[in-house]
Amino acid sequence: MGDNKQGGFTLIEILVVIGIIGILVAIAIPGYQGIKDKSYNAASEADLTNIRKATETFYLNNDHYPDSIAPASGKIVLQTAGAEPVPIYLTNKVYFGMKSSAESYAMATKHLQGSQVLSLTSTKTNLKETAAKKGAPLVASDIPNIP
Repeated sequence: MGDNKQGGFTLIEILVVIGIIGILVAIAIPGYQGIKDKSYNAASEADLTNIRKATETFYLNNDHYPDSIAPASGKIVLQTAGAEPVPIYLTNKVYFGMKSSAESYAMATKHLQGSQVLSLTSTKTNLKETAAKKGAPLVASDIPNIP
């Protein structure tokens, strides 16, 4: 009567396709992890740059650097007696630390999942990058000494 053969893929063809997909995934995952790490460090760098600019603006307005930095929900506040507090909003999971005197400061940021601590001082405004453990917050020793 007629040909009773059905069309379809053989087991070998399906295994070859699964193997090719596995190879492509294995190539893509490390690249994706590197992109994530760069984005975490970029968020930390952006926050540090914004904090530095706000600190310098505070200095221009008050003739001294802030006396204290108050952490608040999702932000920090630069403040000193008799001056208007300056709120600075941080990226989620970015840790910040600062040491300051009336004439100078040192600060650092680190994203919780980032691989670098970024720091700078009032005299050396170039960012210093230090390797850090992923998943670890910023610690006091990560903040440079006041110049």
